Amino acid sequence: MLLYDLFWDIRSFANLAMFSGADRSPASPWWTQGSVIQITQLILLITAIVFLFFFRSQMARSKERNRELEEQVSKLNKELRMNRYEFERRVDDRTAELSRSTLLLKLENTERQWAQEALARSEFRTRALLSAIPDVIFRMDQNGLLLDFHAGKGFTPWEKLEEKIGRPISQVLPADAAENTVMCIQEALRTQEVQRMEFCIPYGQEVFVFESRIVAGGDQEALAILRDMTELRRLENEILDISSREQTRLGQDLHDGLGQHLTGISFFSRSLYQKLEAKGIEEARDALEITDLVKQAIQQIKGITRGLLPMMVEEEGLESALYELASTTKRTYGISCDFTCESPLGAINVSLANHLYRIAQEAVNNAAKHANPTRISIALRINEAGMTLIVENDGQGFPEGWEQRGGMGLRIMRYRAGVIGAQLVFRRDEDHQTRVICTIPKASFCTIPKTS
Repeated sequence: MLLYDLFWDIRSFANLAMFSGADRSPASPWWTQGSVIQITQLILLITAIVFLFFFRSQMARSKERNRELEEQVSKLNKELRMNRYEFERRVDDRTAELSRSTLLLKLENTERQWAQEALARSEFRTRALLSAIPDVIFRMDQNGLLLDFHAGKGFTPWEKLEEKIGRPISQVLPADAAENTVMCIQEALRTQEVQRMEFCIPYGQEVFVFESRIVAGGDQEALAILRDMTELRRLENEILDISSREQTRLGQDLHDGLGQHLTGISFFSRSLYQKLEAKGIEEARDALEITDLVKQAIQQIKGITRGLLPMMVEEEGLESALYELASTTKRTYGISCDFTCESPLGAINVSLANHLYRIAQEAVNNAAKHANPTRISIALRINEAGMTLIVENDGQGFPEGWEQRGGMGLRIMRYRAGVIGAQLVFRRDEDHQTRVICTIPKASFCTIPKTS
């Protein structure tokens, strides 16, 4: 189309030049001659053609650029619409997220408020509970450093405990009790189980007995609950003292009453036997047999009396009493029974000796009556840590569920062990030996209140 327009413009200019040259006269000046005019017109024509071509090409380029710009604008508009859509979508998502966050924050604030109210109620109950607890409570770290305390409502031998905060427990408790406390703290943190111990604190003319229960209170902390057991231990010892007096009275009644009565029957039946034998009566043998049976009853009464009367423990010592226990068991039950003591005991608390003797007596009688053993052994060992009493037998062992069904004898054994601060263990080993082990620390040798 552009070429066609150019061709038409050239033809028009050429016709105009020819028409103009024909009107000129020969006598005109040279610059007015037709050839010059034609050349000039041709030059102007060519110039106009070039300008027109340049103008047309610029117009075409301008149209092309406008088209490209329109395409770019269209593309940018499209991208802008996409970006606007994406922006609006993100704004909607963010608004929804903020709405959810606001709702969750409100819920969290509500739960936090409830938790704070519950914590306040719990703290109030805890303070009320602590105010009613008479026990002393120590909060310590794993090394026994005192972090905090609750003084309790009862009497305590400690004064100005607030000055001991941040100091080792050895500055509050006696050395042996502080050492055992640190060991119990570490054991409680390791096993997450309650650890129990007892210790004594001299105060004035008295000795106070405390029971300490230590529980883990965190990764590196523990709580020690100290209860004053002095009055309870005194009452327990009075009960045991009453029981011991009743046993003594019963033993004396058996010895002085029934024992003497059987002795008289024995002499009478012996005299009857001699009279019947002198007369040659055949029933004399029966009278002799009655005499032997009465003598056996007298021996049984003597054995029972020895078990009831703690005279030997008090007069001759624990070793002699345990040796006599082994001999009596052998005669009474026909079972091999022996006693061994690796080193002499020396002087120990009489009440402690009585408790150990009763524990050994109960263990031996239980084994002889229920385990059907062929051998029973009693051993007493002393070392730097303390004293250990071991009663073992090769019988049938403990029946299933015996700890839950344990009778009065087992409960009394545990009770006596608790009174003297000992640890009582019942064990059946791989060598088919049943052992009753009572271990008492050395610190308890002189802290057991005396009983009459």
